[in-house]
Amino acid sequence: NATACRDRTESYNWGQLHTITNRLAANLIDMGLARDATALVQIPSSCREFILRIGFKKAGIIGAFAPMQWRRQELEYTSVRVKPSLVVMDRGLMGLREAEALDAIYEKLPNLPLCIDLLEQPSNKWIRWDDLLKSTQNGNALTKLSRRRFKFDEVSLITVSSGTSGAAKLCEWPEGAQMCKSRVLGERMGLTPDDHV
Repeated sequence: NATACRDRTESYNWGQLHTITNRLAANLIDMGLARDATALVQIPSSCREFILRIGFKKAGIIGAFAPMQWRRQELEYTSVRVKPSLVVMDRGLMGLREAEALDAIYEKLPNLPLCIDLLEQPSNKWIRWDDLLKSTQNGNALTKLSRRRFKFDEVSLITVSSGTSGAAKLCEWPEGAQMCKSRVLGERMGLTPDDHV
């Protein structure tokens, strides 16, 4: 029942976070996303970001989380290289021209990705965030979660950075490296279960 994550509008305890990330992962599998598919995400830091990060790992989907200040040039460069099967954006934070430019980028990809919008009423090509969090009627998708989880030596995240100049930098991170880094940071900072980050 302890708080797992909280932002200005949402709060989840660990039990709720486990349930909602299972739903997200199962729904992504139901939508046909293969294991090792890539997802390009550009949303503000929030509970929804945590839900995506954990849900992707459960579904075996490799996430690439782009900085909020990125616009067309960086997103197009990254999209061509990452070839996302899923795109998650908060189009409410964009102007109409920016949103239309992004649509044009994704339509040029070899396979049109599934597109999720945090807006309550997205355009007809985009899926509502809330639809990802509904209970799945497909028990088969839930049973696949344990088989799709990443092993320690498998790439499960792509970090993206603009660097100091030139094109965006894309770095593959194995699951084990992320776990090692997290444990070392927690140890060096002296974090306890009672601390809030």
